[in-house]
Amino acid sequence: MDLVEYFAAIDENEINRLVKDKQEENIHIEFKTVVHPTIPKEDKEADKRNYSKCLSGFANSSGGLVIWGIHAEKDSDKIDCAKKTSPIRELSLFLNKLNTLEGQATTPKIKGVKHKKIDIGNDTGFVVTFIPESETGPHMANFADKYYYKRNGDSFFRAEHYDIVDMFSRKSKPKLDLKIGKIDSHTWSGDKLLRYEILFSIINNGNGIAKHPYVALKLSKGYTQSTFGVNGNGQTGLKRISNNQSFDINYSGGQDIVIFPNSSIDVDKISGIFQDQKGPTDLIVDYIIYAEGMETKKGRKKISREKLMNS
Repeated sequence: MDLVEYFAAIDENEINRLVKDKQEENIHIEFKTVVHPTIPKEDKEADKRNYSKCLSGFANSSGGLVIWGIHAEKDSDKIDCAKKTSPIRELSLFLNKLNTLEGQATTPKIKGVKHKKIDIGNDTGFVVTFIPESETGPHMANFADKYYYKRNGDSFFRAEHYDIVDMFSRKSKPKLDLKIGKIDSHTWSGDKLLRYEILFSIINNGNGIAKHPYVALKLSKGYTQSTFGVNGNGQTGLKRISNNQSFDINYSGGQDIVIFPNSSIDVDKISGIFQDQKGPTDLIVDYIIYAEGMETKKGRKKISREKLMNS
């Protein structure tokens, strides 16, 4: 389960499990208590400072979750672990505070930050903040002495000069994903069969040029690689190869194939043939995708039977 999936799944039961199991903080998880709304004068900036540091540190590293409302203490190995819950009062007000501070807490602002409220009654509970790895950093923590932070193990550290140089270099990385496009359907063999042809593409949502792109697909039962290619004559946007036997079809781009930022390339079509009376099944595509300068991305796309039938 990746960070996005865990963020979506976390609930009150999971909060209690974290405490029961004495979950250790790690490179992706940070526990924080909240001094809002009853704040001693000397600590009135604590939440603001913590939020700013967490945003900077996680975004400048590989992303993470801040779980607000859990008290952490060091264990025998001197690693912070969940000790007890400390539910937040005036939960909605605290969530609003986080949303208000988000654009002010770092320079530049981090895209894709999400908050999730876990209300256990009477506007009391927990907030989980998802902070993605950023491609527009490095990000300075405006409310934490205007330093750049990074995540290392279970702690945030001020970034050294060489760290900041490395963070700037990440701004020019490609970020590829699979895109399901146009769906064509027609009957044949005396109108007894339905053929579906589904175009798929690679899109570059990053800030760097994608060189040597590679994609491999595993298709659900009933679907296969089209024999017609992208334009009906068998041609494909990337070369068909067979180097990964764990997947049904593999494609690779040579030195002459690049995908520029905010652009895409049509790769091929997926074909499915079904009896007209029964209609198609859901199309599920498990895939991996890669290019020079980016980590391998794994994902799944699904097109429902209803969407195919209405195409």
